[in-house]
Amino acid sequence: MQNIELLAPAGDDICLRAAIANGANAVYLGLQEFNARMRAENFTVHNIGPVVDYAHEHGVKVYMTVNTLIRNNEIKRLMDTVTAAVKAGVDAYLVQDFGTLAILKKCFPGINIHASTQMTITGVHGASLLQKMGAERIVPARELSLSEIKEIKEK
Repeated sequence: MQNIELLAPAGDDICLRAAIANGANAVYLGLQEFNARMRAENFTVHNIGPVVDYAHEHGVKVYMTVNTLIRNNEIKRLMDTVTAAVKAGVDAYLVQDFGTLAILKKCFPGINIHASTQMTITGVHGASLLQKMGAERIVPARELSLSEIKEIKEK
């Protein structure tokens, strides 16, 4: 049987600790910028290191969301943010924007990119393109049926 990953949101330190205490294998979180969950407290470039250390000490992976559309005037701040996350040891990045995916793979070779459900991948061709671009995991659109998801995975 294939291992199943229990992935939980962690919008703040309390949620992070609760997810880990209750058996999450991985958490996803955002920093204060480039994160679609702006109502959450979120983490910062200053505290991401200890957060990742805590999760890793408990055998839990940390996935950071970069799931907003990035404008040209935000790229420098994006690079600074991801640089801090890479130094902290974030395990993967959940990305919404194709351009962001391309930039991150070019500037940070070897990082793991997960294509967010917000990319609305609904078929084999989109999934194939993302795979060619370097996405290690593709989270398909929420609207798909289980049979449609299985077809994408098989092809």
